[in-house]
Amino acid sequence: MFGGRLLAALVAGALTLTIAACGAPGTAPTPGATEAALDAWLHQERADEGDRRARVRVVNDAGTELALRGIRVESPLLADPIERDAPPLPAGESIDLTVELPPVACDQAAAAGTIVLVLDDGEEALPLRDPLGFLGRLHDRECLAERVQKALSLAWSDFSPGVAGEPGSLRLVGGVADGVRVRSVQSTPLLQFGDGVLAYDLPTGALDVRVPLVPQRCDPHVVQEDKRGTIFALDVEVDGVPGAIELAADAATKARILTWVADWCGFGG
Repeated sequence: MFGGRLLAALVAGALTLTIAACGAPGTAPTPGATEAALDAWLHQERADEGDRRARVRVVNDAGTELALRGIRVESPLLADPIERDAPPLPAGESIDLTVELPPVACDQAAAAGTIVLVLDDGEEALPLRDPLGFLGRLHDRECLAERVQKALSLAWSDFSPGVAGEPGSLRLVGGVADGVRVRSVQSTPLLQFGDGVLAYDLPTGALDVRVPLVPQRCDPHVVQEDKRGTIFALDVEVDGVPGAIELAADAATKARILTWVADWCGFGG
């Protein structure tokens, strides 16, 4: 059993809906000029990555309200369609619909998909566009993780906090099958492995190693707003093909690490 939460793990939460002007600051770029009165595409913002969510942007450049009732995204790279409700869209406006991503389909290669606008009087099918290319990368990453999951078991455990100013450590344990190599652990937005050490090389074969940790940042808001500070990327190689998986500390270990960082940095309670 894969001992940590991989990126593929679904995070429960209510779907959100954000109305935004097309091209507003902080939104995904418009994927090229279009003459169509209706447009739609799939994109993922950085804040959505950890929650395994994405957004469907729908644009209504027609002169009348779009009687929108919902959307459906179909892609061979996904095991199931994405479906959700949507409100009517006034003329000249756009909307971002937040969606949860289903599991990827690892027996499928990249192919064309469809975004279907469900309307009061029927459906409008548009080619699936992903201008940032995140869906293909998600497919490759999670399918690699699936292969690795079948070949090894890894887990973080036994966090040991260091005294003030000294490194802490986190134990990485697991077995590795033939054809698989776990090469290194990468730093997180919150943690590194020594002053300026952003990658930690691992031994070959079965793993049972203590990985040293020190805070990478001491901004209080970084700890308070942490989402990915205890999710570590591991560089792996499967049958000679390099890739990366993510291995997270469990909730109890994460809480201990965040408390230690706050104390180490001098702003703990």
